[in-house]
Amino acid sequence: MSLFVFFPAYAQEHLVEMEKELENTSLSVEEKLQLYDDLSWEYLGSDFVKSSFYAREGIRLAHRESNFLKEGMLYRNLGVAYYMKSSYDTASVYYDKALKIAEEEKNIHLQAAVSLAFANMYNMQCQPEKALAQYQKAISFYEKENDRQRICAILGNIG
Repeated sequence: MSLFVFFPAYAQEHLVEMEKELENTSLSVEEKLQLYDDLSWEYLGSDFVKSSFYAREGIRLAHRESNFLKEGMLYRNLGVAYYMKSSYDTASVYYDKALKIAEEEKNIHLQAAVSLAFANMYNMQCQPEKALAQYQKAISFYEKENDRQRICAILGNIG
């Protein structure tokens, strides 16, 4: 029983430490962007406001610094935040932005992640044909990366 109490408290404490780290003026832009990415992802399941806030802040910084790949990753995070909130139209807008960047940057990992995000969204919307097409697209990208673990997870989703 104490494990269930300890873990959430530890996780929350870790997030607060990450938030405080953003105030560190000696951080490089890359370090700041990574913190925005991590915070937006870590808050996905527990706090939409914080997740979307950190994603938006990161997007602004990434855009200003012309770090398009990180901008795309943060757009994906923002899309997932809206997906978790069941705001599928808004999620789709951010997924599209992330996908455009992933294709321009020719980044297979981000293309796979966005395809997977679209697939999960279509699955939740009871659109199995669209979901299957996106799952297959994600698998093809993960095959290029030889990421067997993700391929297995996607095959489980398909099943």
